[in-house]
Amino acid sequence: VQAISMAAPDDGDEAVSVGRQSNEYVGGCAPVLACSSIAGERNGETKENQDSFHAKLEGDIAVVVIVDGHGKRGSAVASAFRSAVLRYLPHTPGGPAAAEGLASAILAADVVLLLNPQIDSELSGATCAAVRVEGLSSASPNCRRLAVAHVGDCRAIMGRREELGQSEAGSERWSTVRLTEDHRPSDEAEAARLIAAGGRLQKAPLLAQPHAGRKNSGDGGKGGHAGDSSRGQGYGGPTRLWHRGSGSIAPGLAMSRGVGDILGQGCGLLPEATRSEMALGPGDAVIVVASDGVFDVLSDAEVLHCCRVFWSSRAASEAAAAVLAAAARAWAGRGMGYRDDCTCAVLFL
Repeated sequence: VQAISMAAPDDGDEAVSVGRQSNEYVGGCAPVLACSSIAGERNGETKENQDSFHAKLEGDIAVVVIVDGHGKRGSAVASAFRSAVLRYLPHTPGGPAAAEGLASAILAADVVLLLNPQIDSELSGATCAAVRVEGLSSASPNCRRLAVAHVGDCRAIMGRREELGQSEAGSERWSTVRLTEDHRPSDEAEAARLIAAGGRLQKAPLLAQPHAGRKNSGDGGKGGHAGDSSRGQGYGGPTRLWHRGSGSIAPGLAMSRGVGDILGQGCGLLPEATRSEMALGPGDAVIVVASDGVFDVLSDAEVLHCCRVFWSSRAASEAAAAVLAAAARAWAGRGMGYRDDCTCAVLFL
């Protein structure tokens, strides 16, 4: 059993890599799992890393959980939520019920979080993506199954590899498969649900907007107090969730589903995860799960490109590091003096 579960540190990078030596897997290649996290920066100074993660490869099962906290207590919320999820993961079923089990673990962990008197989650919360892959030691790639459950904007993608004929240029073709869809207030179905639950949808006042690329004045703009709308000269940024009362300046969330955020859950924020499951085929080669600090600045294709160059060596730790390095360069290229926390897990199947 090889596993890592941790709150990402405040300073520098933290990376882990786990693998299994086996000749049973197709092509003689063992699955390899790695996860890496780097704290963000604000005006050249390292900020508190509010991301947290768990990565485990045991037998023929791999489990990855990425948690992205936000708000003034985002780091404590993310760490407490991750710990609560881990209490339920050993009891979640496999097979066709795996995705439902992951979603149930997220919902149960949210209850534990909200009832924890030591964690102030009134204006702090988190998003989460949980992935389970089983059948990794099977002699047939068609026995592998994938289950995903997520709330918010942590994202999971898969890289699919197709071998080409010798006569064609290049020997392989790669394509990306989106495994999750970000939960945003701007989504039509989510917007209707939020409004019906008593929420108000509006972009933030421009005078209250933080540096471009950030999501709020406290933690990059994912949620929390975003300023007095009465002082705004117009509005900008993503559509946000607010209380309906006139003059309300909270919670200002840029996601429609998440955990914690007591005030947000009072106006429609939902801790109920979207879930999916699928059988994996022989060409399904790599799964990447990352926080929005990565996907806010890199496309799915760019993330896959960082990983696929390490496919032959199956160097998952190097692939995760390459993704974080690319994200850091993209944030720096914005020239706004801000970089979000970035966490990335890579599983070579």
